[in-house]
Amino acid sequence: MRLTFSPRWQRPGILVLILYLAFIGGAAYPDTNFLLRLFHHLLMSGLLAGWVLGLTLEKRAWPRTPLDLPLLAYALWLVVALAASHDPRVSLEQSWTLAVHLLGFYWLVDLMQRGRSAGF
Repeated sequence: MRLTFSPRWQRPGILVLILYLAFIGGAAYPDTNFLLRLFHHLLMSGLLAGWVLGLTLEKRAWPRTPLDLPLLAYALWLVVALAASHDPRVSLEQSWTLAVHLLGFYWLVDLMQRGRSAGF
């Protein structure tokens, strides 16, 4: 079973997500407001987990880019830094933000490779 939204709702949904990330989620507001931070963590984790789950259930390949090797090295460095941290909680929270940026990049690449970027 695949969760799909009509094209009528896809474009406004992506536009609202872009505006949210540009003006609220990507700004300093979630760092200063606990409820907004909680909402942001849940929203981004849910969206990205849904995308990864969709990739898995549809048996689609991970999107490929020329940046795969440097991004893999970056992700491994995040894991090393997390393991060697003096304060694992803070390090995990900051690593989560960077991991979301990595997964978000691949999500956008996947959307473009599947032709969802038309009109943007």
